[in-house]
Amino acid sequence: MKNELIPMIFKKPNTMFVETNRMIEWISREKDETGQPLCNRIPEPKEREFPIIGFVAGGMLYPTTLSLMVRRRDKSKGLYSDIYRRTVLIVNESFPCFDSEDYQHENRYYHWAYLIGQGHLICVYWEDEGTWIKVTEDVRVVNERAWKAMEQAGLIQDGILVL
Repeated sequence: MKNELIPMIFKKPNTMFVETNRMIEWISREKDETGQPLCNRIPEPKEREFPIIGFVAGGMLYPTTLSLMVRRRDKSKGLYSDIYRRTVLIVNESFPCFDSEDYQHENRYYHWAYLIGQGHLICVYWEDEGTWIKVTEDVRVVNERAWKAMEQAGLIQDGILVL
């Protein structure tokens, strides 16, 4: 019987500075006699860049980034379904503003889409008016903004990512 691995999210250990990011580790539900998981897997991230039109994430072809958001599940939490009916969490961050004119006219965003496919956490990143998309398969580190969005959306339960 194949041992099912689930994504656990941990606080990144502090080094010289206080760390706010989180780490993903895939751990089996089954435990040994001492209560430790029977097996675990440390993600090995692989990044690829694609033109803005047409990219592959989790082994599936997406014509555009809108394909990640075909069905709105809970817009206030950033939850959508993609064209393959997988749950997607969208995290947005506005471009930085430096003066009052920026605040008045800036309306561009950075976007991260998180989904699970083939036993990996996947992150798709793009910018408004950008010409490329970066796809990270098998994400290891989740930045603070993203894991807080995951928590607010109810996707982290008892340290388990349930995307």
